[in-house]
Amino acid sequence: MLDQLYAYFGTRDIPGEPEALARLAKRVAELAARNGEEWVWANREILLMQWRMALSHDTPRVAVAQGENKRDDGYC
Repeated sequence: MLDQLYAYFGTRDIPGEPEALARLAKRVAELAARNGEEWVWANREILLMQWRMALSHDTPRVAVAQGENKRDDGYC
């Protein structure tokens, strides 16, 4: 599945842990089925930018879910 993702994006330089990349590959396959492989290729730079943004915004939620970044007053 990752090989197809790399083919769609034209690169193997995609950030993320293996589990996250598997989710991305599944989503991109869904987009290709819905919109066509040509659409994914034409929009690959936008999709990669959105993926990088999603990863950068996901980090704080993961930390809070793991009990990090707690305030002394009991609020996250």
